Amino acid sequence: MSISEETINQIAQNFITTEANQAPIEPTAKFYEGLTPAEAYRVQQAIITRLAQQGSKILGKKVGASSSAAQMALGVDEPLYGILLDLHQQESGKSISTAALINPLLECEITFIMNEALSGPDVTPDQVLAATKAVVASFEIVDFRATGWKPGPAEAISYNVFARGFVLGQTEVPVGEVDLAGV
Repeated sequence: MSISEETINQIAQNFITTEANQAPIEPTAKFYEGLTPAEAYRVQQAIITRLAQQGSKILGKKVGASSSAAQMALGVDEPLYGILLDLHQQESGKSISTAALINPLLECEITFIMNEALSGPDVTPDQVLAATKAVVASFEIVDFRATGWKPGPAEAISYNVFARGFVLGQTEVPVGEVDLAGV
């Protein structure tokens, strides 16, 4: 049985409402048991579409669960992908209120500033590097907005890999000057 558009819309509306109310989010299993990764990405897209309709702009993409430890914790065997919106961006050097956060974590990241867009399932690392203008140090704020349940892959994907904020460093460094594997 495949998830219906009605259920996708229910999950998306629940997310939007709880975000607006700064409340904990419900697990996707409350709405639909056994959500597959493909279905979870459809939920994520429905949420992003609603936020865009409310005026949010897409700034970039994010990768979650990029380490084997994070993948093991979420029960996945590959990275998960999400969208960064302008509403997530925080100004470097400024204080960030934690009042709206439920279970936040701060992650150190490397952000790729792109010169050109890439698309397709067969993009190679060399193509990514060639399309990259520079990299910057950054912080990502993820918020496991759940209480009383352990987030799994369906929640991680559906809820945009728990994106809540990011801060970009101010110094752009040419990608060739960074030992990406060593960082």
